[in-house]
Amino acid sequence: MASPGTACIEPPLPPNITNLVPHYEPDTTVEFGAQVKYTCLDGYFFGRDKELHSVNVTCQDDATWYLSGDWETCYHPTERLCYDPPYPSYNGGEYDWREEHFRGGKTPYSTVVTYTCGLGRKLFSTIGQSETIVDSLALTCKWDWTCNPSAVIVYITSDLS
Repeated sequence: MASPGTACIEPPLPPNITNLVPHYEPDTTVEFGAQVKYTCLDGYFFGRDKELHSVNVTCQDDATWYLSGDWETCYHPTERLCYDPPYPSYNGGEYDWREEHFRGGKTPYSTVVTYTCGLGRKLFSTIGQSETIVDSLALTCKWDWTCNPSAVIVYITSDLS
């Protein structure tokens, strides 16, 4: 065990709302410069980045703890929602979005909505600077509350083939 003045004791506990779990052995010390890792509860993911595995606090030379920024928050996938998908074009567009998918006016994470056209028509899609003509287009609700592909503007045109 480290002598007094060379280590930190008891790393800070994050607020319960964060759903973070500290990985620290109680009644031990942490040497200056060392870090304590925090992960999400099982089945939860970091809100800022679903692929993030952990965050750390650092024991400083003055025996205080340093956290860069605010505590991260972990979310269960059922808590991540996108805005409902845009309606299909008024002149012949269709999508497979149904009322039973609605969740208080929000779209659950990972929901896929497919847009199609009637016979003899195609979708004209603008994604960023790219324009394409396709038979169907799928939008997926992503972890960051956006749809992928993003910035989609869908128009219906006559079949150009």
